[in-house]
Amino acid sequence: MLIADGPMSYSRAAWYEGTNTTLFLVLFSMVTILGSFIFWSIKGGLGLVIRKRRNIAAEERLVKWGKRVAYLQGLLAFIFFGSFILNGELDPVYGLPVQAFTAPSPVVAMLDRVIPILMILVTFVIVKFAIAAWVKGHKRILPRIHYSVFATASLALIWVFYYWNIV
Repeated sequence: MLIADGPMSYSRAAWYEGTNTTLFLVLFSMVTILGSFIFWSIKGGLGLVIRKRRNIAAEERLVKWGKRVAYLQGLLAFIFFGSFILNGELDPVYGLPVQAFTAPSPVVAMLDRVIPILMILVTFVIVKFAIAAWVKGHKRILPRIHYSVFATASLALIWVFYYWNIV
């Protein structure tokens, strides 16, 4: 892939500047974050229907708070990308998003500014919980791996936000 570097001159783009890398990172992040969000929503809904009383140990409290923070990240991603999809209609003549030619509504402008910043803050907390899950030694390995992949997906999405000046 080539990128413009002044009028009529091109330079080779680095591997991380290409469309394929960005698309892969966004898709990986969104499938992981939104997939986990949907799974935890269904699991939480079933948990409300089937009430179980358990004595929660201190170690499980950390896991529970980690899931809550990750759930918040999923909710923020759902709102951000939902807003993007709902407001990302293409102009029939130019094939570009309508926002390229018109000013977005105040609500969309606020969402586009606030949600990515909240996602960055929540990502730092998610990374902290992922490290704590490995250091404190959560009982099962699969939740640790899932949370680590979730933290990696959140970091990848934040990198895309930063690199492409979304934040």
